[in-house]
Amino acid sequence: MFNKVNPKIETVAEVATPNNIVGGVNPTQRDDRLVWILDDEWATHEVERGILEAAGCEVVLTRSHQFERDFPKYAPRARGILLQVSFPLDAEHIRGLEKCEIISVTGGGYNNVDVAAATDKNIYVTFVPGYCADEVSDHAIALLLACSRRLPTYQRLAREGRWEATALS
Repeated sequence: MFNKVNPKIETVAEVATPNNIVGGVNPTQRDDRLVWILDDEWATHEVERGILEAAGCEVVLTRSHQFERDFPKYAPRARGILLQVSFPLDAEHIRGLEKCEIISVTGGGYNNVDVAAATDKNIYVTFVPGYCADEVSDHAIALLLACSRRLPTYQRLAREGRWEATALS
C-alpha cells in the first residue's frame, strides 16, 4: 500500500514537527520548507496551515483549474504535498517534483497518485485509511434503507405530482 513507511510517526502533530517534516531542514531556510496543498474539495485549510506554519513551513494552496499555471512555480520547491483524494497526480507531474519527499493523500485511498512514479523518485506516498469510515458506513446503510423503502420512486412520483399507490406496482 505505501511505497515506504515510517513507523515512528503516528500522528499529524508528530509529522509536523521541525525534526520530522520535510527532512528536518533548518527552520531559517523557509524556502526549503514548502508544503503544497492540492485540493478542490475544502474551502479552507486553516488547521493544516496552522500546524505547518508553526513548524516553519511555507504553505500554498492550488485548485485544479490553477494547477498547470502553478506547477512550474511550486513543483521545483515543494518538499511535501497534501493531496485531496480526487486531485490526480500523474507520472509526468511527479517527475517534475525536484525536492518532494512526501505526497500525503488526505483521504482513504491513493489511486489518484502514480505510486510507481513516486517510488522511482524516492517519494513517500501516504493516505488516511480510516478517513470518513463512519460517514461512509452510515451513508451505505441510508442508501440501503432508501432502496428497500423505494424512496427514489416515491420522490420521482411526488415531483411529477403523482402520489398514487397504483403507480408503484
